[in-house]
This record gives sequence, C-alpha cells and structure tokens, in this order.
Amino acid sequence: MDSCEEMNSIIYMDPVLYEAAGAGNINPFENCQTSLDRLLTPDENTILHVYLRNQRRERRSTDFVDKILERCPPLLLQANKKGETPLHLAAKYGHSNAVKVLIGRAKAPHADPESGVTAAKMMLRMTNGEGDTALHEAARNARGHVVELLTKEDPDFSYSANVHGETPLFIAAPAGLGPEHDKVIDSILGNCISVDYGGPNGTIKKILEKEKELTRTTDENGWTPLHYAAYFYDLSSANKLLKRDVSVTYIAEKEMQRTALHIAAIRGNVDVMKVIVSSCPACCDLVDNRGWNAPSLCCGI
Repeated sequence: MDSCEEMNSIIYMDPVLYEAAGAGNINPFENCQTSLDRLLTPDENTILHVYLRNQRRERRSTDFVDKILERCPPLLLQANKKGETPLHLAAKYGHSNAVKVLIGRAKAPHADPESGVTAAKMMLRMTNGEGDTALHEAARNARGHVVELLTKEDPDFSYSANVHGETPLFIAAPAGLGPEHDKVIDSILGNCISVDYGGPNGTIKKILEKEKELTRTTDENGWTPLHYAAYFYDLSSANKLLKRDVSVTYIAEKEMQRTALHIAAIRGNVDVMKVIVSSCPACCDLVDNRGWNAPSLCCGI
C-alpha cells in the first residue's frame, strides 16, 4: 500500500468517538460500521490509546478494554506514531488491571516457530521509537505493581538499553526518588533471571545496595558493572565497585576477552584506568583475544 492509499484508509476519530473513548463509553462503538483499527487521531492513537491516556486513576473494571479487543483484536499490538502500543501506555500510567487484560489477550498456544517466544512475550518485548519497552515506561514512572506483573510474565528477557543507553534498572536506580522506585528495583532484581544494568552514568551504588553480588554479575555480553563504569567515564561508580570487590578487575567479556581496564584504555578513560591499576596492578598483564594488554592499547600497538 502506498502512502496515498494508506492515508485514504485512515478515518480520523470524530469528537464524539474521541470523547467516548476517553470516558470508556463502549456504546458508540457497539454498532460502529468502521473497522475500529482505522479510527485514529492525527498522532495515530487508537481508541485504546485514547482511553488509557485519559484514565487518571486505576479502574477496577476492564470492560472497555475487553470489549474493544473482542471486537477488534488487531488493536492489541497497534502502535501510534511514537511506536507506543496500548501496553506501553497502560504501563506508563500504572493501569495494572488493563496490563493484566492485555497480557491475557496476547497469551496464545502458538509461538514464534524459530524463537519459541509466545505472543505475550513478543508484546512485552516490543519497543517504541525511543527503544523503550513497557517495562522501561513502568520503571520511569515508578509503577511498582506494573513492573512486578511484567517481570514475572517474562523473567528470561534482559530488557536491554533504549536508544539513550538506559535500561529499566538504570532508570529506576537514582537515589532519593522514594519507596516506589525501590519497589521497581526489587521487582527487577528479584524476578528477572538475566539483568542488564547498563546506563549512561552513576547509578551503581543504589543498585549494589539492593544486590551486592551484582558487582561480579555479567550481562549477555560478559560485561560487569565495572565495564560500564569504564565505558561511561563513571569514576565514582568505579571506586565504589573496586572497594566492594577488587577481583572484578579480572573478569573479561565473552567475545573479545577484554577486561574493564581494556575498555577504559580504548575509551581513553585515564581516571578510571588509574583507580583500576592502583587497586589491582596485576590486571595490567591480562590480554584480550588478540594478545593485547591494556597498556599496549594505550600505545596504539
């Protein structure tokens, strides 16, 4: 379908339907002759997006979501212009009952024949234009109950960083944000089997207070928190990690066999290199898969 045909297939929501969707009034849609997935706002929000965005409080009743999806199942995964699915918005605004309905609707006996991933897990792993999953949105807005639901539903997924380098755990970690953020951290660390704890700056202290063994834990690439501190020029976190367990300097990533000192050298991160070498001089002798140690990387050999 070309762009002209696609535009012609869209029927923008009139004010009456928009108000009905925002209020959760199912009646105007019961006998609607237009396919519900074609009713869009200029930002391509569907009636489910409009409903979820306009609910300021958690609703016990899920009748509107249930009945709309009964009439038009494709709305479950339909994204707006920002790439947000209904699950993204339900997670963002803390609508835990709606999250349960959406997950329930997505559950099916079939799975992706190659990956074996169920339809529900595929939905949970969908990202918007910023690379955020529904868990990113729930973590950012401190929706502890929603985070618990999502992580229990798909504990095997690592929930990697978005386009800004932020993982859900990184988003939830900054200190001083209150008990709801603590609940988010507890759910992620307690329910997720493979935790990705990367982020663009210092959040490691808060994370380590929750789970001390994360100092030596590696992600899917074999990186420890010290690797990330070296990569992101995070001297404060590097110091905290080294004080916690200096042996982490010996841990090398999977593919290139580079330690945190190698990463610091590649990045030209002199300050982190100094604290690593000061804490563990012997780690200078460790080589990567090419036989290079960190000092040789600094010299450009």
